[in-house]
Amino acid sequence: LRIPNSFLVRFIAKFIRDVQYIPAAQDLLSMFFTDVLLGGSSQVNPARRPNLALNSMHAGVSMGVARHLLQMQTSGRFQSFDHGAEKNLALMGSRHPVNYLSLYGLIDVHIHFMCGAGTQRIPDAARCI
Repeated sequence: LRIPNSFLVRFIAKFIRDVQYIPAAQDLLSMFFTDVLLGGSSQVNPARRPNLALNSMHAGVSMGVARHLLQMQTSGRFQSFDHGAEKNLALMGSRHPVNYLSLYGLIDVHIHFMCGAGTQRIPDAARCI
């Protein structure tokens, strides 16, 4: 296969380089191909399912943070770390972890949310503000 136009050759080479080195370009290309190959908004489409993508955290993550993220993912709640009923009672005064969203109106400090590749926005129905 020979591409006759030098501009087209440079464009394809730049596109391939971007996909190799820019995570956002990889995500867009992955989303495009999964939409095309798996039929758009299919529930089987892995790009449409929320997941904990530890491989996109380039700076790394501690095991404690990973356990906390996994707890929140499985419980479906934005909560403090669950140490177990007895230790929760000793540390927090409750047998259950603190649900931050139920106390969101009491927070009076600035909160900064950091997002990475594959981060999904909180649905409007789940917002407390």
